[in-house]
Amino acid sequence: MSDQFNPTQGGNSPEEREGYVENAPLEEAFAAFQSETDEKKRTEAFFKFLHVMAVRITEGAMVPMPFADVNGAMFAGLDAENVKVGDTLRLNEDVRLRMDTMRDGAGDDWLPLFLSDRERCKGHTANIIMPVTIVDVLRFGFQWESVKGVVVNPFGTPFPMGKDLLQLFLRDYEAWVDKNKAEKEDRPQS
Repeated sequence: MSDQFNPTQGGNSPEEREGYVENAPLEEAFAAFQSETDEKKRTEAFFKFLHVMAVRITEGAMVPMPFADVNGAMFAGLDAENVKVGDTLRLNEDVRLRMDTMRDGAGDDWLPLFLSDRERCKGHTANIIMPVTIVDVLRFGFQWESVKGVVVNPFGTPFPMGKDLLQLFLRDYEAWVDKNKAEKEDRPQS
């Protein structure tokens, strides 16, 4: 029954899930980084992962993001037994959502960055899932005071990106975008 209401709950439509497939190169780069044991090669794999992430960001890549229903209004009064496909649902009050966080063993909160729906489904998350751009997750992880940063694929082999790393990545990403834009503008038009 809950699968029937998956899009209603903010679950991803088949089209949105297919969009995450385009993150396959990012997942592959992340897996290569995570599995590398040689320190020099691991560093190279880390920078390749960051480069692939930058490329995916410029392509508008999205990831599945769990959201928490802060005021519990999303499903209040929903009679799932009597709802039919095509019915209009009216909420009794405005729904307030926030990106869900994950708590580590030390009690610190992190924003999850699931590279795919498959990664998200390896563990328990909030029941409202919406696509969010990778760059927005990274920016929120850097700017949101109550989190330590972003953790990539927290249910697999997690990789925490603390605020220092996020700041460096976002700064370098913006400079890279500006440089590529300037070079593109300087090229003669054919």
